[in-house]
Amino acid sequence: MLTAKLISVPSSQADCGTMAVAQAYEFEIVMTDINGLDQNTIPVVISCLELKGENFFKVGATYKMEVFDADQNGYSIFNQDVIDQYNIGVNYWAGDLERID
Repeated sequence: MLTAKLISVPSSQADCGTMAVAQAYEFEIVMTDINGLDQNTIPVVISCLELKGENFFKVGATYKMEVFDADQNGYSIFNQDVIDQYNIGVNYWAGDLERID
């Protein structure tokens, strides 16, 4: 489980219409039970963003989410460069995601 504050959103967002689309959002960790994670900020990959609604993602808002590190086959991550700059060797994917601010 991860509780984190959203610090950065992609400059453009793509929907899951005919493609399985995911994008990385950057979060500042507030609380986590992820073993071995020693960074203050991490990218979390979120798929089919449009399903959360137009105003769900807001910089500065706090979110509680399940995260897992198994890649989702078939999804295209449109901003992989955000993940690459962290050099953490794994992509964290959001499962259940709730805005709690």
